Amino acid sequence: MARPREDPTQTFDVGSGRAGQLRFLPAERWKLRRLIGRGGQADVWLAEDLELEQPVVLKVFHRIGDPVAVERMRREVRLGRELHHPGLVRLFDLVEMNGSLVAVMEWIPGGSLSQEVAENGPLPVDRVVEIVGQVLETLAYLHREGVIHRDIKPSNLLLADDGRVLLGDLGLARRLAGDSDLTRTLTTVGTPAYMAPEQLRGEEVGPAADLYSLGVTVFQLLTGETPFAATTEFEMADAILHRRVRPLRSARADCPRWFATFVDRLLERSPADRFANGGAALAAFERRRAVGSRRRRRWLAAGLAAAALVLGAGLAVSRYVAAPAPLDHVEELDGQLVAYDVAGHELWRRASPIHANAVVADVVGSPEPEVVVDHVAPQRHDHSKVSLDIIGRSGEVTGTVTLQEGPRLLPFTTVADWALTELGVADVDGDGFKDLVWTIGHRVWFPAALGVWAPRGGHGPANVLINSGSFGHFVAADLDGDGADEIVA
Repeated sequence: MARPREDPTQTFDVGSGRAGQLRFLPAERWKLRRLIGRGGQADVWLAEDLELEQPVVLKVFHRIGDPVAVERMRREVRLGRELHHPGLVRLFDLVEMNGSLVAVMEWIPGGSLSQEVAENGPLPVDRVVEIVGQVLETLAYLHREGVIHRDIKPSNLLLADDGRVLLGDLGLARRLAGDSDLTRTLTTVGTPAYMAPEQLRGEEVGPAADLYSLGVTVFQLLTGETPFAATTEFEMADAILHRRVRPLRSARADCPRWFATFVDRLLERSPADRFANGGAALAAFERRRAVGSRRRRRWLAAGLAAAALVLGAGLAVSRYVAAPAPLDHVEELDGQLVAYDVAGHELWRRASPIHANAVVADVVGSPEPEVVVDHVAPQRHDHSKVSLDIIGRSGEVTGTVTLQEGPRLLPFTTVADWALTELGVADVDGDGFKDLVWTIGHRVWFPAALGVWAPRGGHGPANVLINSGSFGHFVAADLDGDGADEIVA
């Protein structure tokens, strides 16, 4: 089903000398136009359905003598006829033509996303976001029907004339229950570069494997390459199994943070760290896109207002200047606090003789996160408040926030008796941004509190969990697959 490369009116007369190039002879109902794809399992032809007077695709399978292969072909067509969704390529029938088994399916004239990237390079971010939304709707439907695709990749995402992206090739698809796995042998199935780690290991796979493959696909659409470079399938499998995927924004800095965070989660090595299925991923995607769109509109309005002031002053902008890579992480090195962007470039450094904790979190609501630092030294005698410094991209302190004091579990405790014990981040409202989380503990009597600051979700800064004993540590993870982190203390 590749994009046409030849004269679309060209036909092959099976009675002519060209017939020797054909691997099968079509029935009288179909007239072959051209060969549009050839693979290990089948040849794919564009043909004319003379009864319906419309183009169709004929997928001609090679191994008709292999009963397992034949049953797999029948299952592909059976699934295709049972499933009905606008995001799926339609399969019409499975017929035998002159000794060949042929699947008749819908013709999608726009070619594949694989071809588009090969011809035009990486796609615009906004277009990829739209594509992901469409594919997630299709995957949500498949997973709801108990079907996993197992071969999500750019060459199986086809472009319709109306702009829709359709998912094709159900050759490796199977139901989660009820279908025997015809592909289970000593080898794994799928396309190695797009396979999830559990799929490469030959383990039982679920919907999360499709989401990993979608993550690889998105990475390629945005960068022109898959996350790992390898010259052999063995090297590719080894990289997928043992190396972490580099953050998407290190390869595509103009990718919105909410979208990059979403894609990074699709590419987690453990299926438990991805979304549970297409429906959960779609819900998180739509929620994060809505928040990101509102934020983008606010900053666009601010940018237009600033541009109006510049033009009003008689100044002109001569050319577009790419936005700098965003702040990504912070480290303490030799008594200094050092901030880096997503590409690993140093943004600033400043002396930090008393910093107890420093994290990167979104506490202002700007397009870029901030560095949040506990500025109270453990040896300092003035414990009248628990405060945090907020440092922007420039390295300057832009604000200070005083945390809510702990619970008055004892009548003689005061705010001076409380100290920050841990500072971290979590996406507590599922919008793709790192929210601030902390724990504070009583210096003498052991009670503790956990607090959250998620400005976009309207949370805090406030304590949300009180404990009569001390907290050791807390961790954040999406335990129920809804796209938002839960906090375990």
